[in-house]
Amino acid sequence: MANEPPYADPLVRWCGEGWRETSPYPISQPTLSTQIKKVETILGVQVFERNNKKVLLTDVGKNIVTSAQRILDELAEMKAIAANSQ
Repeated sequence: MANEPPYADPLVRWCGEGWRETSPYPISQPTLSTQIKKVETILGVQVFERNNKKVLLTDVGKNIVTSAQRILDELAEMKAIAANSQ
């Protein structure tokens, strides 16, 4: 889908699981971090608490990730509906 955010799924997965070097997503951790900062800027809230040792979701970040996952699930359902109608 042309307008689908390219990092939406990896962002949600990263938020829920933490980035892993063995991630199946073909983007680098710095690229993903840049996208996260953009999301935080757009939403006007801090999604993550960062320090030198770890990155944790804030309370609002947990709600945002839950909402984003619902949106991605709905998008997958819409794609399936469209594919089945052809």
